[in-house]
Amino acid sequence: MGEFLVIWEIDISADTSAEAAAEALRIQRDPFSEATFFTVVDKKTGEKATVDLEYLDENQGSDHGENPEI
Repeated sequence: MGEFLVIWEIDISADTSAEAAAEALRIQRDPFSEATFFTVVDKKTGEKATVDLEYLDENQGSDHGENPEI
């Protein structure tokens, strides 16, 4: 089993950093959220991939949602 750095980015307007983090968490936990796109870095090799979990779900777990970064 490998170790990966998983990155999710979002722009949020808020009055404080804590409010921004709380809003990001709310969005992540929303079962209808479309926040399903991640950059994943293999910590051993440094290889980066983009993964769209919504696309993976639609394709029944295939790896078609995973794309190496160029």
